[in-house]
Amino acid sequence: MAFCEKCGAKISDNAVFCPGCGNKIEKKEEVAAQSVAVETTTGHKSGFRLREVSAESMAQAGINETVFANRVESVDDLKLNDCLFTLYKKLISPVSKIEHLTIAIQNNECEIAAKKAYEGETPSGSEYLSRFFISLFVAPVVTIFAALILGVIGLIFGAELTSSFCWLLYWLSLILLTIVPLKIKYRKISRTTMSRYNNHDIPILENEIKDYENQRNKIVLAIKDYICYCPPAYRHSSALSYFVDSYTNTRVNNLQEAVRAFDEHKRSQDVLNAMKCIYSVLEDIRAEQIRTNEQLASLQASVWAANFIF
Repeated sequence: MAFCEKCGAKISDNAVFCPGCGNKIEKKEEVAAQSVAVETTTGHKSGFRLREVSAESMAQAGINETVFANRVESVDDLKLNDCLFTLYKKLISPVSKIEHLTIAIQNNECEIAAKKAYEGETPSGSEYLSRFFISLFVAPVVTIFAALILGVIGLIFGAELTSSFCWLLYWLSLILLTIVPLKIKYRKISRTTMSRYNNHDIPILENEIKDYENQRNKIVLAIKDYICYCPPAYRHSSALSYFVDSYTNTRVNNLQEAVRAFDEHKRSQDVLNAMKCIYSVLEDIRAEQIRTNEQLASLQASVWAANFIF
């Protein structure tokens, strides 16, 4: 079983033309001759991993942006594959830095949004003023009702007890009129202080975001001429690392096989994560069932004790 160099379709060993695109299929003898030619022109044995990658070397290997932007290659050219996967190895570090900078930017944006939301919930001065006047009116009203009740108590129990209750209510009202304004003032000061800290932190976070974006843009500009050789859906560090590891350990021979292997690996990881979630849910259900059984056992013991006593 082989693959077409032009469209990547599967072809039989005896096929002369590709059934998908009509491209002429080279025989094994011709492929072997190409390997000999590569060894002759480059001075390296078959299977040698290129260490230096540049725009010129990529062009000499026949890799161009249009090909890799539109489809996934399945090429048996050893020189091309060595050059391509060496490029992927060099792209892992900058792509990983871009991902970390993106996460840092998102975290700062979430923190800024949370600080602005807290600032929006700060009560205004009119709200504090209304609360203060409410406290001023509540205390006298409570005092009047208490005085009426004390009048009734005085008619029943005498003037001495009534006088004691009056002094008690007087001090309670005084404490209420003192504590409520102080508490309101304290809350206002604390919120003002927190808002001041937030207003100080927000510009710092915004400057960090600008710095992270500048760093990310520099890295993107540095790799823009090379990242185009990677399929768009696989331009992240995990896919590139898997491609390089698979090719280095000879599990795959070209990009199409690497993409297929990575998709299978990703699907297996998704299935494994789903199974872990199901197992976690089942464990929660089991723990809840144990607690329910314990409660039922305790209830049965209580019923048995009640029946025994009565």
